[in-house]
Amino acid sequence: MSKLPTDPIPTAKAEGDLPARLEDVAPAAAAPAGTGPNPPSPAALVLGYAERGKGIKRLWRWVRPGTVLFFLIVAGITVGAGWGVWKWRVEEDRKAFGACAQVIGAGSGGSGVILNHAPSRAALRHLARIPGPIHVTINWPANEDVGAAEAFRGADLSNVTEIEMGEAVNADLLLKELARPDCGLKALTTLILYGTRVTDACIKDLQSARPGLKIVR
Repeated sequence: MSKLPTDPIPTAKAEGDLPARLEDVAPAAAAPAGTGPNPPSPAALVLGYAERGKGIKRLWRWVRPGTVLFFLIVAGITVGAGWGVWKWRVEEDRKAFGACAQVIGAGSGGSGVILNHAPSRAALRHLARIPGPIHVTINWPANEDVGAAEAFRGADLSNVTEIEMGEAVNADLLLKELARPDCGLKALTTLILYGTRVTDACIKDLQSARPGLKIVR
């Protein structure tokens, strides 16, 4: 039988085979871009800027004034701004209407509106948006008659079919406005004047201007 070797089993490398420092076995950090052994040449940098410039020029050809895309962009901005202004105006008209009037009996058969104060043009614009037919009762104080008459001048109120005037209202002043050719109350069919101090001369002038209008005294 052969004799087994008795040499000790090596457990580590010789001292000269081990690294002298820990940094010798750490991976080397990546060099910053452009500073490595092969940084981009100036020609490559110029070429990159040139390519970006070509992209900007191509985009400009699409959006420059006179193109379809430019027109669509401008139209979109204009429509968006106009929609915002319209919404703001509708809200302001609603507030002006609420400050001088109230709606009663709103329904599919029509609405009733009481004007407790002389309406502004903004309030009348809101009144024009209420579905008709509308019966309007005028009860504002006598000292507000002049301002109310001016507000009604030229207002488009084709949804108002009946107007009833209170006793304190200067009926003659409003009848003169109703007789004007630019009066916006084109759909008015009935005018109720119970208890007012209207004069016969104003009624005669109104009947001459609007022969189909029913006047109740």
